[in-house]
Amino acid sequence: MPAADVVERLREARAEVDRACALLVSPSPEVLNRCSHALETAGSRLADCRPRLREGVGNPAALQEARRLQAAVRHAGRLLEGAASFHLHWSRWLGAMCAGYTQGGHAAPAPHGNRVSIRV
Repeated sequence: MPAADVVERLREARAEVDRACALLVSPSPEVLNRCSHALETAGSRLADCRPRLREGVGNPAALQEARRLQAAVRHAGRLLEGAASFHLHWSRWLGAMCAGYTQGGHAAPAPHGNRVSIRV
């Protein structure tokens, strides 16, 4: 894989991460499922070119695209953290509204299954 192909693979991976970021602006359960697919695709594209990344070393275009990809991944991470925080706080609020409070004064957990799972 020539260095130009490495740059293109990095660009394609970044485009998928950017798509995920656009989706995460409004993180409903359906959107999170679509976002997951976009991030998996980005990971696959990156894994495909991983054995050939050394060919991009010293290539300014490859370095620039790798930095853009890194920034996009960081942005997606912040958006995912925001989505997880939103859903956690919503769950706590729902617990307080539906199940009341514990003896310690904390919101009681609402009886429901988890819908969001994030692995770091």
